[in-house]
Parts: sequence; C-alpha cells; structure tokens
Amino acid sequence: MKEILVHIGYHKTGSTWLQKELFSAKSRHFVPLSWDEDKQSSLARLLYADQSGQLLSPFDHNTEQVNQELQKIITSGIHDFTNKNWVISRERLSGHPSSGGFDALAIA
Repeated sequence: MKEILVHIGYHKTGSTWLQKELFSAKSRHFVPLSWDEDKQSSLARLLYADQSGQLLSPFDHNTEQVNQELQKIITSGIHDFTNKNWVISRERLSGHPSSGGFDALAIA
C-alpha cells in the first residue's frame, strides 16, 4: 500500500485553496483520493461516518468500506496516480466547526 497524506483541513485556514490548487488532479505532485478533481476527498467521509452519514463510534471502523472505495477510485481511471502523492483532504476531519470540534477526538 502506498503512503497517503491526510490533510485534516482546519476550518478557515485555506483548505479549499489547497484542495483546488495543490491537492487537485491537475497537480504535478499530488492526486486526491476522490471521484472529483477539485473537491474534498470522497474517501475521507468513510473515515468518520457510516454509509448513512452517521458519525462512527470511537469503537467502530469502516475498514472494509474504505478499502473497497479506495480500490474503486484507483481502478476507475479518473486520475493518473503515476509518481504522485495520494491525498485525503477534508475539513470535517478536524471536527465540526459549529460545535467547537466536539467530535474531533472520535474522528482522530
């Protein structure tokens, strides 16, 4: 398995710019683990939520779903993964901003 850069994207710190300009599919050095070229990683959502969108318990995990989604993205042909660093970038990984990040520890 290739190493993956995980950018947790604290809110209001330029994460959207990083996703669109640095961590996008058009970058020479990075490729997002996502179905979209210039958006947050679609894979990242599975790191903190189940299939219905509910926050995972700290005792649960989506390992099988994450691995399945990763394989689909890699084999889809959407991105060129050759000699690029894989990136997961999503603001939600730093916790929910409206509540002061109450769930940041559970997501971590």
